[in-house]
Amino acid sequence: LETAEYDAKLLQMPLERAWANAWIAACWKQHDQPASYRRTWEEAHANLFIAWQNYWRNENPDSDFRRNQQRMEELSWIVECYLGMAEIQTVLLRDAEGAMRTCVDAARAAENLTETKYDARSRLHFLIQANHRQCGLPPGLFDSEWNPPNHYLRMLEAATHRDLPNAEKHLRLIELEGPGDRYEKPACLARGYAELAILYARIGKIPEYRTARRKAMSLIESNTLTDSQLFPLAEADAYAGELELAMKVKRTTGRLPLYGSIARPRAALCQALSAAKRYDEALQYLPLSSEPYWRMQAIQAIGAACRQHEPKADPTTWITSLREPLDRIAAMCGYATPRPKP
Repeated sequence: LETAEYDAKLLQMPLERAWANAWIAACWKQHDQPASYRRTWEEAHANLFIAWQNYWRNENPDSDFRRNQQRMEELSWIVECYLGMAEIQTVLLRDAEGAMRTCVDAARAAENLTETKYDARSRLHFLIQANHRQCGLPPGLFDSEWNPPNHYLRMLEAATHRDLPNAEKHLRLIELEGPGDRYEKPACLARGYAELAILYARIGKIPEYRTARRKAMSLIESNTLTDSQLFPLAEADAYAGELELAMKVKRTTGRLPLYGSIARPRAALCQALSAAKRYDEALQYLPLSSEPYWRMQAIQAIGAACRQHEPKADPTTWITSLREPLDRIAAMCGYATPRPKP
């Protein structure tokens, strides 16, 4: 981890340094090193603030459409980094206090997004609700016009929290009463059964996973839904050990609202392949470097599995063979921390 910290300081882009800091901080937290965790996390926030300052220094109200699009893309990367950091603190580290601070910064950055604003705010809603639970606060404190209380969002929220009973409950309500305004029932049911398949696969309920998967696939095929609807099923397949099925999903640039891109199931597939000692295959399915949250998660899993299965092997050759600096840092984090549970 100390070597990874040194390499992180050499990265030229503040956004890359922030991603590296966040991943290293998570490892320090898992090693029960609170001082190192706080210090590295502060560095992540400081580097994100530099990226934010650079964004505003380039503000030009008279810029053309193409330039404005580039700026929105730059801002979306900053927001994505904040959201990724908040997810690490919320889901992996259970650091509710730190996650709430990161969520506030993410909300400030997302306020200026003109595209995908709803998706970012909904993701924030799920994260804040999860941290409210950890703090013992009642649900619903963050409900707003952006997140009206409907069965579909409640189902996704429960799935995000890995709350299987409530996910099942709201899926039944979607079947009986519909998903809510602005949503189509077939697509919501397909997504709901896919989310259940993920939750069942995570806890090893394979017959239930297969039933939920079959229902989701039937809805996708009968309603000619988009290819991105297959992403959650591929993630479920990876957790269930159905690796050949997970490999069949096409590489596409599409995104599924309130889920993400193909990078997410690819990361799950890399975790499953590395756990099965199929390291070379796992490297073939790495998420793109434009999705650092999922790519670093995948490479960390490969490194952790190598350490677990081949503890006497020298990792230096493999780590130095990785071209991208963030990849090398993620690999070092993998060797520093046991493979996280899926």
